[in-house]
Amino acid sequence: MGGNSTELQKILPALEKVVPVLAPGRHKGQAGKIAVIGGCREYTGAPYFAAISALKMGADLAHVFCTSGAATVIKSYSPELIVHPVLHESYDVGEIGEEEISGLKDKVLAEVGKWLQRFDCIVIGPGLGRDPILLDCVAAIIEEAKFKNIPLVLDGDGLFLVTNQPELIIGYPLAILTPNVMEHKRLVAKIVGERDQNVPQNPEVSNEDLPGQLQDLAKRSVVDPEVVLNEDLKNPKEALNEDLENPKEVLNEDVPGQLIELAKKFSLADPQRLSNEDISGELIGLAKKFSLIKSQETKNEDVPGQLQELAKKMEGVTILQKGKTDYISDGKTVLSSDYYGSPRRCGGQGDVLSGSTAVFVSWAKEYFSNENAAGKKEVEERVSNNPTMVGALAGSLLCRKSAANAFAQHKRATTTTNIIEYLGHSMDELFPLPQ
Repeated sequence: MGGNSTELQKILPALEKVVPVLAPGRHKGQAGKIAVIGGCREYTGAPYFAAISALKMGADLAHVFCTSGAATVIKSYSPELIVHPVLHESYDVGEIGEEEISGLKDKVLAEVGKWLQRFDCIVIGPGLGRDPILLDCVAAIIEEAKFKNIPLVLDGDGLFLVTNQPELIIGYPLAILTPNVMEHKRLVAKIVGERDQNVPQNPEVSNEDLPGQLQDLAKRSVVDPEVVLNEDLKNPKEALNEDLENPKEVLNEDVPGQLIELAKKFSLADPQRLSNEDISGELIGLAKKFSLIKSQETKNEDVPGQLQELAKKMEGVTILQKGKTDYISDGKTVLSSDYYGSPRRCGGQGDVLSGSTAVFVSWAKEYFSNENAAGKKEVEERVSNNPTMVGALAGSLLCRKSAANAFAQHKRATTTTNIIEYLGHSMDELFPLPQ
């Protein structure tokens, strides 16, 4: 599935059946009530993008649960969002003990919990941040949402949370993960348990984030990626490298020097040959020896198969891997979407996808729960009988169509705000209202 216009013409009528009709007799909330869990002091745009996208493509209500430091800012973006400043992060509470953290988590869960049953789907992660207290609170919210059988879409730092605590989500069939290639790679390393085994790669190695690549390499080689570990140290927690000029920490000012020291330890490179001029080449070569970057010959061999294997290991979780082609799998089947799209890679498009997907999943779940729903066999045969698969594919198509429409108008100036502006128009193109 993907790329063929004839195939698309079969898919769209099936997906259209899960989109609720607009009729005078319907009341507020029937077209979807979506919550976004995310937003902290540093990140306020992402939760707004996810929530407003849900509204713009057809949901009736959108809530945002965020920290107090983010609430006023998010409210200022739009009066149409219902914003709850109930989450807490370390910056707000200072240094507190375990007992106080437990009490704080209970308080947050009580505040959010009284709303949960009202929601048709919850997006977790946009602008969440990685504060430990905040993540502990969100982990508790995930458990409560699962107990109430509410669909979940996890993106951004929500993916960071479940990658480090996969038990939170494994085996929950109403969960959708929306990783990009690198987030997918981390999931594979955690879930499959093999370093870079069967992981789809970018078409070529990027030199854009050398410090990030080096840190990724260090994570696989040292106890603390912020410092260089001397393997011979008796106390690895100190993580000191006695050969470095500064034994207490690795300084960003000397990335080539750090690489040389790391190469020396594993005898992977001639330290006399390493230089600032070829730092990217040496880093790539070193990374290849640790299987961090696969060779050109093995890239993208079987992305659908790799994704399906990961989904199987996650026992029913649906994964939507974003990329040039979006791949979607629940471990049973694989769908792909390379229709439409845009060459523009502005930040925030993943938030549009997560908000849109949440609405489609809520619609699909409602559709499949109706025994008398028209055309159910057609949807099952042409797409899937799994509401998360149906919702993920529809969300992918809408986001890609909106991005294509926005790019046609704005070209290089396209931003996520432009894409959101085209959601309603793109909905009508894909799933036109009856005349």
